Amino acid sequence: MIPRCSPAQPDQGRFPVEQDVTPDAPHCVYLISRFASEANRRLMRVLTLDSPNTTFIVVQEKHRRRVAGVRSITIPRRPQPSSLMRALGLRRLAGLYDQTMFFPCVGAAFAHRAAGILSQNIREDLAAGRRVTVMTFVPDLSTLHAGASLKAKFPAVNWIVDCQIVYALDDHHLQRATSRRQERVLSFEATQLAAADTVVVESEAVKQALIDRHSIAEEKIIPIPNAFGAEDWMADTPRVSSGRPDGAPPLRLGFLGSFFKPPKVPGEHMLQALEAVRARGIDVTLTIIGDKYLDANPSYLSDRPWVEHVPRLPHAEALQRLRNSDALLLFLAPCEWANVLMHAKLPYYMAAGLPILAIVPARSNTADIVSTTGTGAVVDSADSWEDALTRCLGTWRATDWQQRRNSAEIRRYAWDNVQRLWLRILSSRQPG
Repeated sequence: MIPRCSPAQPDQGRFPVEQDVTPDAPHCVYLISRFASEANRRLMRVLTLDSPNTTFIVVQEKHRRRVAGVRSITIPRRPQPSSLMRALGLRRLAGLYDQTMFFPCVGAAFAHRAAGILSQNIREDLAAGRRVTVMTFVPDLSTLHAGASLKAKFPAVNWIVDCQIVYALDDHHLQRATSRRQERVLSFEATQLAAADTVVVESEAVKQALIDRHSIAEEKIIPIPNAFGAEDWMADTPRVSSGRPDGAPPLRLGFLGSFFKPPKVPGEHMLQALEAVRARGIDVTLTIIGDKYLDANPSYLSDRPWVEHVPRLPHAEALQRLRNSDALLLFLAPCEWANVLMHAKLPYYMAAGLPILAIVPARSNTADIVSTTGTGAVVDSADSWEDALTRCLGTWRATDWQQRRNSAEIRRYAWDNVQRLWLRILSSRQPG
């Protein structure tokens, strides 16, 4: 059964723009994402908003784990020939099939089915005088199909895109498309973002990049940073003592999330740099928590016993495990996307209360945040990583780093502050 704000009626085509909606009318917000789970922290934050007269409904594929305690619409997943091909080990053939049949990716099948099912709900919602907002979350890019289709059919709908990835700037995602399709992907991204009512990005730098690369209207792009919640704050929680004096070996580095996402996050390059540091006599270990590649390839680190891999944990457990570290590692290779993004793990690193070692482009948004919050040391990733790590770790003392923390700046990334920006967008009544 499909949850809705009102019973669905058969779709009868394009709905008129003008609606008789009162300021305190019930508000239905449909959140469309193939990855509506704990891993999509921005979506999960939106679901906690206390917006008057608002009902949030998550729209996701049926085979994925449902978000607990939230109304949802599950979109049936139709078996694809490529699934059988993968089961038979024919991964390259399966990829070729998906690239041929679906654009911009296999998620397009989900997006088109979602738009068809939601049109029944939205038509009745608007006819009853309810406000309707459709939110689509990128990645994956195919959710833009659903938003664009519903916006074209129902112009009174407020369409918000949470643009967590810009394919025009992120080679890691763009290179998943064949070279012949990449220009088409970029054109699709630009056209769909221009059609949305609001495009949410994670930094002012991403906003400017969208203006420069896709000519998106400045007034429709709203920067909202990633945030940590009150439940994530551990900076004031005493840590279990390691029994070692401050700075005594081994120095334990912690890393959360995907360690191997080249070219932006070149994990193998970092491992080689740390090996060189160890060869210079600095006793350092590394714990990687929740990397998908290592989950699937646990033997990859068999010749590096100084690296520990912890399989993916629930969010709260992962943060608690991170606190066993002496410092937290964050690294981005010099590239266009690394210059402008706000790393998703950065708020949780700040909330952990541990020093951050950020090897990132010197003039990047991430470097600015680490510097202004006083939460760690910034090293230009254009320099030699071996030399930079040797300098930082060879003289490391936690007490030196902790004295620099700027509490006022850190609080800017607390959810109780950031949520006001989301509430302002949801209260906007641009369409109709």
